[in-house]
Amino acid sequence: QRLLPPALLLVALLSAGAAPKPIVFVTIPPQRWLVRTLAGEAVEVELLVAPGQNPHTFEPTGRQLARLARAQGWLTIGLPFERTLLAKARATRPGLAEYPVHAGVPRLGAPPRDHDHAPAAAAGEVACCAAEGADPHLWLAPRNMAQLATNTCRALQPLLPDERERLAAALADLTDALTRLERELADTLAPAAGRTFWVYHPSWAYFAEAFNLRQQAVEQEGREPSGRHLARLIESARAARARVLFADPQFNPGPVRALARQLGARVVTLDPLAEAWPENLRRVAAAIRDALQ
Repeated sequence: QRLLPPALLLVALLSAGAAPKPIVFVTIPPQRWLVRTLAGEAVEVELLVAPGQNPHTFEPTGRQLARLARAQGWLTIGLPFERTLLAKARATRPGLAEYPVHAGVPRLGAPPRDHDHAPAAAAGEVACCAAEGADPHLWLAPRNMAQLATNTCRALQPLLPDERERLAAALADLTDALTRLERELADTLAPAAGRTFWVYHPSWAYFAEAFNLRQQAVEQEGREPSGRHLARLIESARAARARVLFADPQFNPGPVRALARQLGARVVTLDPLAEAWPENLRRVAAAIRDALQ
């Protein structure tokens, strides 16, 4: 029998003895950034909603379901589809651990259904995911992300018992960085304080609340606006002299482009699911400030 060279034999022995990395699922790209920031390469991070996919209409592939059933845990973030998908995964693996990292984050509620289709108003009253009764886009504010980071660290520590101290140190560094980022964004947005920015899908309520802004959405309760509602929006946007309408890359841009043409406004895309989370919030703050100046 052919023997391996000593160097290759040592590598093979070390690889055979190495414990496999825990497989951890996350729902959206900003969570993958968060887990990698805290744990580095110590875990294998699997992503459900890929860049460009719409989490409100997401359907997992068979491969994703199979991988999820073999994972050590799923860090859920409070999106409506997670409950259904968790039940499917637990039908295959009843012991699949769920770590709801959104626990303890204050949620902005959705308003009562408006059957006359009147425009939504305040940032905290955004009509998004009304079936759940709350706006799920809670990762889009630095203080919320700090709580998500704390919960994520707590979820990872039992899966990585030898990394507890390193995880705690990474969490402390990240918490400090988030505090600095919040101050930086507040300075960026100070000239726009109290003003309203216009969006297609109401993704930015938590961001707006954090920085004393208001968002006005084109979309109605997850649907394209009716003709009557669109006419009202046009009247309101003209009165407000809206020069920029913000679109999400995950949604049909047709309605916001049509509204922009009628107003002589331009369309700017803001991605609430961008994985490079701090850089994305800086870009969003600069874009909103520039739109409102």
